[in-house]
Amino acid sequence: MLARGLRTARWHFSANQRARHCSTVCRSDPASAALQGRSSFSWYFDGWPDCYLAPNDPPGELLHIVLTLAKANLLQMGQLVSVVGSMTVLNLLTGLSPTAIHFFDMNPCAVAWGKMLCELVLVSECPKVFISRLFARDVKVFEEEHGILSCLNQDIFLQTPPSWRWRWESEGLLSGEAREVYQTILCPYQEGLIRTNWNTPRILPCEDRRRLRNYTRSGLGSQGRLPQDGFASYLYGEGWLTSEWTYQQVKLRLQQVPITWTSGIDFVKVRADDLILDRSQHVNESGGQVALLFLMDMFSSGFAGSWPSKEVVRMLELTDRLVIIQSITEQRSDLVQEITHGPDDSLQWVSLSDWQSMALLPSHLCQLGDSILPGTCR
Repeated sequence: MLARGLRTARWHFSANQRARHCSTVCRSDPASAALQGRSSFSWYFDGWPDCYLAPNDPPGELLHIVLTLAKANLLQMGQLVSVVGSMTVLNLLTGLSPTAIHFFDMNPCAVAWGKMLCELVLVSECPKVFISRLFARDVKVFEEEHGILSCLNQDIFLQTPPSWRWRWESEGLLSGEAREVYQTILCPYQEGLIRTNWNTPRILPCEDRRRLRNYTRSGLGSQGRLPQDGFASYLYGEGWLTSEWTYQQVKLRLQQVPITWTSGIDFVKVRADDLILDRSQHVNESGGQVALLFLMDMFSSGFAGSWPSKEVVRMLELTDRLVIIQSITEQRSDLVQEITHGPDDSLQWVSLSDWQSMALLPSHLCQLGDSILPGTCR
């Protein structure tokens, strides 16, 4: 599978090219149940060069999303259906407690990478060990000599040779499929390989916001953009890798919650019955079974075609309440939305995220280049 993924990969438009290609804004249509895409077809992703191999969603938006779900009493819910993408969903699992998780992606290689990452999480005790396995370098030893690993000293960390002990031990703890991904895809990154024709040319442990040049349209801080940045980071010390406690919340979900994976599907063409697999009728405290659908920037960046109303309606029939989560949206009101019945009993999307969270955002999320810029958080 890995060799085939390397051979058949197709390069896609840059972010600017996609923006020019989109004739309409890709967002939910308040007058109907459909989610409007850039056209009737979705962008094609296949092979390793098309993968996003480190988180690529703005941390400020993810924090706003979790706070929104807490504010709406939606942290305890039913099924979480999530695109694999760059596995940004791990950040949401610091707060969410789903009864089941279903991962899907058009690209089989993205699914293989996501499975490998989840296995690494499960065999690692804390963020230090996880990053040590991911980069084949001992974070604990490094921090004893150089202080906490951060964007200020990660170049020194990466200049040290990879540890064969960490690499061999990690490989021995993985399944056969995950071990193949680790050896074939991850190990060359550990050696310092820069893959210039891939969506993810390089991976780093920490986010260096001095090197970022983009900020969110939603006004929730700076953001990385691939492939134009030339790198993506795992944000060690932030999000789900902030502490052993946040890490354990994610690890606990991956250990205890039933997880299913589907690859090779175009979201806008798949049946709702093939995505909502958990019919356990978990009832949220606010009433009814709740399903969260995490789509990342499939629509906001113009990757997806339009999602038909009939499938939205069918998904709502299966779940009682349906909430969609997006990222990199034009407005913060598009980040979290719920489909509801209007006064005339027609279905419409209602925003849950249209509120001001600036006072709760850590100041470093507003950094762009060398400065903290208030305009990036508004």
